[in-house]
Amino acid sequence: MALSCNTPEPTATILAGKMEMAKGDSAFSIDPGKIELEHLRLQEPFRYHITIANNEAGTLEYRVRAQVPDYAETGYKTLTGNSPYRIEIPRQSILIGPYSQAMAEIVVTKVEETGNRYEGWISIKQLSESQVKLEMISRLLLK
Repeated sequence: MALSCNTPEPTATILAGKMEMAKGDSAFSIDPGKIELEHLRLQEPFRYHITIANNEAGTLEYRVRAQVPDYAETGYKTLTGNSPYRIEIPRQSILIGPYSQAMAEIVVTKVEETGNRYEGWISIKQLSESQVKLEMISRLLLK
């Protein structure tokens, strides 16, 4: 008699699409602004991408990093360094040409089983001469 495994496939659902920001002569956008990941498998990395669009006339550097949230959505805990999920960003510094876009890869790994839901933030900072010009947050919900 064969045993069947009814483990659902990992899924990614975009809850908020493209977000744009403009301040003075600075402008950029990110997509998605909020994503929900469900059914991640223990120790199996799940990859997704955030598109960053440089809406300015010059080439700019963007820094992409995982960040502990200032707050979490109702029913979620904040994702910290001691949480059961690990976030890795292989390329944290990205140069984007004028009026162009690039993709930042985000790798999420479930490192231990949990019955809780977590929220993490991915910070995307637009830099100019190593100074932060603008920052946007892509919210990551883990179920």
